[in-house]
Amino acid sequence: MLDLSVLAQETLDIKLLDGEIVCIKNPSKGLLIELNKADLKMAQETDFEKMVEMLERITAKILSNNTSKKMFTAEQLEELDIDYSLQTQIFKAYLEFVAKSLNNPN
Repeated sequence: MLDLSVLAQETLDIKLLDGEIVCIKNPSKGLLIELNKADLKMAQETDFEKMVEMLERITAKILSNNTSKKMFTAEQLEELDIDYSLQTQIFKAYLEFVAKSLNNPN
């Protein structure tokens, strides 16, 4: 049996540096499209500053897609000491989470 309620409840739990745990949901169609576009654009971008800005925007959107409906901005990432390296890890982990969810029969 394919239990959609199980799939809908899956989250990627991320513990921030301040100890807060953010439970990230599966992406909506719009966020999924944005993730794909961001991944492709960042891979082709030669201007490091533009790439960092793209990563900040998509990381904030990923973190904002949480069960608590808490919104994150690029500015807050800096305030929370979530630097480029940590943003990269969040982005990669979320892409892996999404791929795993898409391939999960239940």
